[in-house]
Amino acid sequence: MKQQETVAGQPKDIDLGYPASATPYFNGTRDQIDIPYAADINPTSFTVEMSVQFQGGRGYRAILTSVSGSASLGRRGYVFCVNAAQQWQFWLGSGQIGIPWIILTGSKAKEDIWTHLAGTYDSLSQTMAFYINGQAVGQYTGIQFKPNDRHPLHVGAGATEAGASSCFFHGSITKVRIWAKALSSVEIQTLTIERSPETAEPTSPTSIPPLEVKQPEVPITLLTPIPPLEVKQPEVPITSRTSTPPLEVKQPEVPITPLTPIPPLEAKQPEAPITPLTPTPPLEAKQPEVPITPLTPTPPLEAKQPEAPVKPPATTPPESFFEESPTKEPEKSLQPVLMFDGQDDYVEIPYSPTLDFAKAQDFAIEVWLKPDPMEETKSKKIFDINVLEKWVGTPFPYAIRYSSKNCRLYASRYDDEKKNPAVSCLEPINDQQFHHVAFVKQSSQLYLYVDGVEMASANDTTIGTTQNNSPLYLSRGAVGGERNFFKGQIAEFRIWNSGRSQAEIQADMSRRLVGNEPGLVGYWPLNEGNGDTVSDKTKNANHGQITGATWKQVEVPIDKKLLPLRLSAELSNFYIYAFLETPATVLELPVGISDRVLFISHAGVSALVEPEVSLESLQNDDERLIQAVLSHDQVICELFRQTTILPLRFGTSFASKESLLTHLESHAEKYLEKLRQLNGKAEYILKFIPRIDEPVIKPESGGKQYFLAKKQRYQTQQEFQIAQTAEWENAVHLITQIYESAIVVQQQGEEARIYLLVSRQDEPLLAEQFLAWQKACSRWELQLGLALPPYHFI
Repeated sequence: MKQQETVAGQPKDIDLGYPASATPYFNGTRDQIDIPYAADINPTSFTVEMSVQFQGGRGYRAILTSVSGSASLGRRGYVFCVNAAQQWQFWLGSGQIGIPWIILTGSKAKEDIWTHLAGTYDSLSQTMAFYINGQAVGQYTGIQFKPNDRHPLHVGAGATEAGASSCFFHGSITKVRIWAKALSSVEIQTLTIERSPETAEPTSPTSIPPLEVKQPEVPITLLTPIPPLEVKQPEVPITSRTSTPPLEVKQPEVPITPLTPIPPLEAKQPEAPITPLTPTPPLEAKQPEVPITPLTPTPPLEAKQPEAPVKPPATTPPESFFEESPTKEPEKSLQPVLMFDGQDDYVEIPYSPTLDFAKAQDFAIEVWLKPDPMEETKSKKIFDINVLEKWVGTPFPYAIRYSSKNCRLYASRYDDEKKNPAVSCLEPINDQQFHHVAFVKQSSQLYLYVDGVEMASANDTTIGTTQNNSPLYLSRGAVGGERNFFKGQIAEFRIWNSGRSQAEIQADMSRRLVGNEPGLVGYWPLNEGNGDTVSDKTKNANHGQITGATWKQVEVPIDKKLLPLRLSAELSNFYIYAFLETPATVLELPVGISDRVLFISHAGVSALVEPEVSLESLQNDDERLIQAVLSHDQVICELFRQTTILPLRFGTSFASKESLLTHLESHAEKYLEKLRQLNGKAEYILKFIPRIDEPVIKPESGGKQYFLAKKQRYQTQQEFQIAQTAEWENAVHLITQIYESAIVVQQQGEEARIYLLVSRQDEPLLAEQFLAWQKACSRWELQLGLALPPYHFI
């Protein structure tokens, strides 16, 4: 398939490999067309247009996807799709780490009706817009965008290189064109007439009618948080329409983190940066002045959350990109691991009695492995490669080995009575993938688990001592035996002084730990990424020394997010972020100022807390203090994204769990009532920045003319300031009539602010009101912030 040459100011027609008279049809189960990556179909400013005939289907259906990056690296590119509610959508990726997709949502896709779709992005104004049949259904300004920098353009399917579900489109897609500029609304309306395969049925915007200001503007559609598109690194393009399903169709792996601004540090209340919503220039050369017409917001919907449903546990993420199944695999993201060359690379962890288990001691050894292909050794032993062991030719409590002959795993222990119980896996693990291995002693039984599945069990027949004074080695044998080195990658090594059930192994194997989990006596994440030491994160601090092994960034099926912290009786100094109604489902909890956060609940109210936070120690370190304030706001914004909260100001803490529970007991009714009042609402900051009128005195003015010019300039400035004040007072009067709870803050000679509490359902209406307010306040620059937690309304 070829692509026509790009001419300056002209579009690139995407050749879908069909005659001009034919229209590609996609059956919704396996059809797709892949266009090889090219920079000119991924410009920094663009208009992408196409004609689409949707013929139904459940779940997300991808029309066009040109994407790269990931949640951990930053999402890049654009997506056109039909969401699970069968609405048209246009997505943009900013390329920034941790920032989710920006989504514009249009009207419901009508089946068997030809529809013209267009999405634009202008890099100068940082404005994205979405058009359906020539009518703008959404616009957002102040949006950063980074184009896809490596992967093919998929037509009729999702980002298959991400390992995600392909979400094949059911229907027809034709006349795909990409312009290297953002076209105007008038130009797109013209294209709609010219390009439709048939007369397209008019599509109404989903928001309210535009203001009567003779502006070619249209309502701004509420940006609903939508699932992320997770893409990975494979770059082999498919250049023809496939007739069979892709071989690697997996479920999406990372729930999105919706775009929530982080309020900057201020003396009292941190606030988010505000991005002005820039209206499209009017068609007329001169815009008539219009009075502000009060726009009454619609009543908020009761008992409804402002955003997407709260995320359930990782096994059923509702926000996965193009998810069609309730199951998912662990997130694979680029993370540091240790690479061993199979020649002389290893890690030595010094002897410690906490790692030296007696015969009757239960234990669990866990590690992630990715063996590389290797030549068969000359050893007569079947299991000849040493993954880890603690042995100097004497009894040993545990060892895990690998076979160069049949690529299987083996775990054993050995006592001074020459008893050598072992468990081995019958299935090879030579598929060039990471596998989780767990060797467990529970009472009188030994178990071997691979990827959370029990592969073998045996009686522990040891009767003598199993302890020794040897160091613990990764990737080699000890001094007293054969050293056959392991070749491959090792990550996330853990040792527990208690047995672990299959459920416990499955629950924790794909997540990072902290190091203070009960029973955890050794924890080496092996993710330092540099240096020659691997750190033990437990209090035992048995740090290991690297010899030869190197660091490399690879895809590891281990979620970077930490497990929920387990509450211990010894914990104190509970730092409080927010109060909320006790969640009915599991929320995704972020990392706090220095560690993980948890809920303490009583009487239907929960406090999101972080134990062991010393505010006194932060006061003496300005850098740590600033970082703590930013972390405070990040935690609040992440929680607010998922549910209604009462955010607290930085510095709120309780000395003990008991004092916090007492507080919840006495304030529960008050907090629950306030949460009901704030349900579905967010705080928006409206800034009024005064413009300055500085009439210029001509340089040639002299003598009397100069003084007259100065007098005239003074009079003009006075008139300007009087008119500016009148505009402000009029705006305040009008706004406070519409939003009675508005909080007005004005400082003489500086910018003024109005804090608005608005239902998230009314965000499109607020955007329309903002345009009217700016029109009526020409002597002020107005800026409207994004949705924030209700800091000023609690």
